[in-house]
Amino acid sequence: MTDTPDGRPENYGRLLQQASSSMGQELGRFAARYGLTEVQMAVINFMSSQPGGQVPQHAIEAEFHIRRSTVTVTLQRMEARGLLTRSQAADDARRKIVRLTARATRDVEAIHHYIDHEQREFERRFSPTQIDDFKAALAFFGRVHDDEEADRDMAGLDESQDTNVGTGERGKAPSPATTTTTTTGPTTIPPTRKRECAADVDQLPPR
Repeated sequence: MTDTPDGRPENYGRLLQQASSSMGQELGRFAARYGLTEVQMAVINFMSSQPGGQVPQHAIEAEFHIRRSTVTVTLQRMEARGLLTRSQAADDARRKIVRLTARATRDVEAIHHYIDHEQREFERRFSPTQIDDFKAALAFFGRVHDDEEADRDMAGLDESQDTNVGTGERGKAPSPATTTTTTTGPTTIPPTRKRECAADVDQLPPR
């Protein structure tokens, strides 16, 4: 273990966040070659692995651990671009079935090639034991509480943010001269909270 100069433990979550950001930027550059965003690329990659290239919408929500409203916005944008279609399920009008179009499937081979190449390179550089340890670390940072506990977490976060850094006084805004911007990484919103709390639809990692 490594401690920082002030004696605090190293912020591994921040390192993970930085790596995820860099990976997302690289994925975004690749996706842009095909007129896609990294989010669209992630959805296409996931759906292409399902039978018939179709899934119920709730499967996408579960895959990316985000709420229905966020997924709906993403899918609406993709539908408008001709990448997929959405229709009511035959057995339940409340459920939506999502299908890839020919426009999306024409890019599947390139997407698979890119992602598979990255995975093989990762497996080449690290031993099976290291990869297992890496998976265990990801599971730790990716763990998700139930909705009730997540709501309590967010309520506590909102309350703590009422106390302004720089004054220590609840509800009193700091003066402009003392206001600073800092990068705190995932220690601000610990990874135990639902990833949907930061539901920026353009920041989802491809699976």
